[in-house]
Amino acid sequence: MVSKRQHKLLYCSSYDRGLNHLLKMWPQIKAEYPDATLDIYYGWGLFEQRYADNPERMAWKDRMDGLMTQEGVTHHGRVGKEELNKATKMCGIWAYPTDFDEINCCSGDTNILMPRDHRVHPYGVPIKELVGKSNFYVYSYDHESDQITLGKVLWVKKTRSNAELLIITLDDGTVLKFTPDHQFMLRDGSYRKAGELSVGQSLMPLYERPSFMIKQPNGYWQHEHRIVGELLGDVGGKHVDHINGDRYNNTIDNLQVLSPKDHAKKTFKGRQHSISGKKRLAEMSKERIMNTFPDKESRVEWATAQCRKMWDMVNSMSESDRKKWLTDRVNKRRETEKTKKYHNHKIARIDVAAIREDVYDMEVEKYHNFNAGGVFVHNCISALNCQLYGCVPCVINKAALKETVGSGIKVEGDIYDPETKEEYLKQLLGLMGDETKWKEEQEKGKKFVEGYSWSDISKKWIKEFMQH
Repeated sequence: MVSKRQHKLLYCSSYDRGLNHLLKMWPQIKAEYPDATLDIYYGWGLFEQRYADNPERMAWKDRMDGLMTQEGVTHHGRVGKEELNKATKMCGIWAYPTDFDEINCCSGDTNILMPRDHRVHPYGVPIKELVGKSNFYVYSYDHESDQITLGKVLWVKKTRSNAELLIITLDDGTVLKFTPDHQFMLRDGSYRKAGELSVGQSLMPLYERPSFMIKQPNGYWQHEHRIVGELLGDVGGKHVDHINGDRYNNTIDNLQVLSPKDHAKKTFKGRQHSISGKKRLAEMSKERIMNTFPDKESRVEWATAQCRKMWDMVNSMSESDRKKWLTDRVNKRRETEKTKKYHNHKIARIDVAAIREDVYDMEVEKYHNFNAGGVFVHNCISALNCQLYGCVPCVINKAALKETVGSGIKVEGDIYDPETKEEYLKQLLGLMGDETKWKEEQEKGKKFVEGYSWSDISKKWIKEFMQH
């Protein structure tokens, strides 16, 4: 007797990653198993946002919507976390005949930009130093708000051994080493494989200042310690304090949110602070002034003269000229920032690496991207949650799925190839009709996930799985 759950199929990835193949197979699946159902989750939100002005892609969307009206197919769209969690547990087979290279790998020395101790890691933390760690934060890009934010890392691991790499050199001298199938975020927010990038293309940047500030896409600079402080609570009207006094260390464990009064009490208790770069510059400037104007009266006179010089000029202007002068100053500053915005993070050169290396990846909750060497890249999407909850995979053995699917059916080949498509359908129908094999693969999948010691991670991951 076949379990009813075996005939409940699940698809929960972006619709342009293989859903069309599955929907075209659906009449044959229904002919074999009339009670079969297909539950589709994800939604068109990001697709419409990206391709609203592209008639060809929107026509493709209309055709897909038509295919999703077939009997037994339910299009749920983008749903809440609890509903997706329930669906994964209720469906029996994760059907994913993908044609998408879902993997993102970089060399172990790739610097990840994140809140950190800047004294120890001035240029970012090498990803190989993060292997085995979880529940820390890295910089991510939020497509919905067009803002740089902090995303929680669920896992970091080595994903391939002895992998072929491309060397991508940016116009600011940064050198990055990634696999050719790695997805880079372009300046318009879309993604492109490393192997399809070209010289001169602009990548989505993250700018850091030596004073540890982060530049948002709208040009506004935010202090890193205040960005991290928002993870601890409301920072409006409050101070974000460095617990040990080291302003180089912006890790969340070294920060606390205090009222201005409490912060003042803590600051003026005589605690010894480390000297930041900003303080050192101030001291150097003070030293130069002291050498030039050794007595207090001459220093006061000099400072007063400097202030009067500018404001006498401003106050001598008519009201309209003064407004224009102030507006020009603001516009000039904005134009300077705008110019800087596009100066760096363009591709200057692409080469094939002479040697192969082990490569690494991470999974970032909700946003599914992270910043490597100053540019944003997409992280891989795994099937771990499906296996953990007994939804047996039936996939094309492609890219990241080779690493993260340890049970179920993995069909070799390209789904666009007729023979591969026929084999995939044959294997899917076979799995739907063989309860013994299906149960064996369920247990195998759970052991596979637990064998990676990712069980706890996957349980958390299910809450955000494929919500990017």
